[in-house]
Amino acid sequence: MAITVQMIVLLVFCIWGDHTAAQRITLPYHPGSCCFGGESGSNADTVGLQRRVADLEARQAQMEARQAQLEVSSRQAENTRPCPEPEIPCEWKLVFKIQAKAGPDIYPLWSSASVPANQPDDPSLSTGHYISRDVGMWESLDIKKVKVSLYTFSPNMETRDLIFNGTGSNKDNWFSKDRLISSPWTDLKTTPIDENGYVFSIVGHVYHGLHFRRFFINRSFLPLGCPNDRGWMVVLDQNSRFCPWERGTGNPRILFSKLTTHVYFETDRANVGQADVMAIFIKTCDD
Repeated sequence: MAITVQMIVLLVFCIWGDHTAAQRITLPYHPGSCCFGGESGSNADTVGLQRRVADLEARQAQMEARQAQLEVSSRQAENTRPCPEPEIPCEWKLVFKIQAKAGPDIYPLWSSASVPANQPDDPSLSTGHYISRDVGMWESLDIKKVKVSLYTFSPNMETRDLIFNGTGSNKDNWFSKDRLISSPWTDLKTTPIDENGYVFSIVGHVYHGLHFRRFFINRSFLPLGCPNDRGWMVVLDQNSRFCPWERGTGNPRILFSKLTTHVYFETDRANVGQADVMAIFIKTCDD
């Protein structure tokens, strides 16, 4: 009898079927049967084999599905970029505000440790003066920049800003030419500081109780006195009255040059502006 490939395969299936090792050795071979000790087409062997095949196929399917999931996850990881951290706005914070002709004197307010009012929502809408507790804590705030804003509401809303470097400053020395970053006036940073009457400071210039010029940026006032007073801005405090140009009603008064350069306060009054509000802002973060 010729042995075919099919017979060999069936023989292997039968050997690895449900028979025990002892049965495989002792059971005799019966002609016409496919296995030792079994009938051709044994139902038990066939069912056992089918179960094994089905189990292997199921395991293979599970492995293929898992592999597919891993490949998808890997591709997603490659294509995914980390989300950037949300940016925190670097904003200006109001720490000081004065209103023209609203009294009282502003320099004692700046120098004091008291906090007389709540922070206004908008300098253009609120009335009176305001100082923040931050002014008294200046050196502990790690201030990066300081801004002085002059607001004029009539006939049109106008704002003039001066920006200063606040790094390592205290509440008084930040207002200086050395720390000036930008201003509305083109000649402010280039003007020499050795002229008679040059002033750039918060305390300003006080003269025999006759004038109190605070937040004063002045180019010169000598040798001609009042007619030669020329500068960029000043806050007149405590009923300043020494020169004709600084006399007026109401206290304080905020004067500035409407030109792109300094102005002669006495002889060019048409170009001397009066601000309604001066506000000081700080920034404690980098731009």
